[in-house]
Amino acid sequence: IRGLFRRDGDEANRRAVSLVASELLAHSCAEANSLDPDTVIFEFKHYEGHGELRMLDRSAPVTTAQILKARQAASSEKQGTLPPLAAVIRAAENFETGTEGKRRVLSARITTYDPRKSGQEKAARNAPQQS
Repeated sequence: IRGLFRRDGDEANRRAVSLVASELLAHSCAEANSLDPDTVIFEFKHYEGHGELRMLDRSAPVTTAQILKARQAASSEKQGTLPPLAAVIRAAENFETGTEGKRRVLSARITTYDPRKSGQEKAARNAPQQS
């Protein structure tokens, strides 16, 4: 995931996506059965203004009760460590769950920016005005 953001100025994108990926992985590891070998797959597609991060594993689907509890924890003002699913919900613009075949899919939409465009916009704003 970190290797997808190599351009100068991509540090904030790299941090945002890596944070969500690490929390998804932590959630997957907490629910994994240590006796069953499993593979976790991450997929990432970058669009203008956002990225879609998907994690596929073989754990049980996320229940609506788990999502509700995570949303409540994410929206609370309490300081401290959030459960992984709540941290994903807080950091992501949108969060969805589903299944594909025998795999659980957790998808997060993460706001990103194009560092080439944001640098141009900053330069245009800071340029001296011509009369």
